[in-house]
Amino acid sequence: MADKLIVHDAAAMNDRMRKLIRETRVDCTYMHKGRRASYKQEIARRCAGLPAVLDIGRCMREYHDQLDCGLVDTLDINDFGDYPNIVADICQPFPREFEERYDAVIALSILEHVYEPFAAIANIRHLLKNGGTAFIYVPFLFRYHSPPDNLIQDYYRFSRDGAAYLVREFSDVTIYPVRGRFSTVANMFLFWKRTIERRFGSGPNRVLDLAASERDNLLQASGYNITAVK
Repeated sequence: MADKLIVHDAAAMNDRMRKLIRETRVDCTYMHKGRRASYKQEIARRCAGLPAVLDIGRCMREYHDQLDCGLVDTLDINDFGDYPNIVADICQPFPREFEERYDAVIALSILEHVYEPFAAIANIRHLLKNGGTAFIYVPFLFRYHSPPDNLIQDYYRFSRDGAAYLVREFSDVTIYPVRGRFSTVANMFLFWKRTIERRFGSGPNRVLDLAASERDNLLQASGYNITAVK
């Protein structure tokens, strides 16, 4: 038998990864909130009165106008004329004057659409003041959703483990699963979200997911809301 070649301390690295995942807080508050509206309302509440907030991609949508802050900037890689007020690539380095500019950065359903999500999250930390909060949503088990013209691309999905690693440099992190094992499957079909959830709310999701274990519901989610403090 040939001598074993040890290139890296792989066991130590694997132990660090397991520790990171075990110690990342998971909260089921939003597991069955099909439209994530409650999370957006919570973001608006927590941002109220802050001096400066960045809404990337105007991802707060109908809740954007509820951001009662001193300054609310929007950022997008595409220039639509009256939107955004900052045209920038969140994956590229920002000038020094942007460092610690915002008290909160909101990036819901953004990181799956950027070509370098780890560079994007590093830039989000760069934009945040110390003690500032990043509000994030990333999909996991979700359909492809780029428009036919590919103006917005669809690159990535994030498991619970991937979400924990994505925000590992933040000091205080909570991950909130959205939907459970069986409602996630139902959500793959557009009619579920547009008809069942819109009409009946989260009740049908809870009924479906009673058939799965708590662990399966946590790990086989449609996506994860993440609150991360710098």
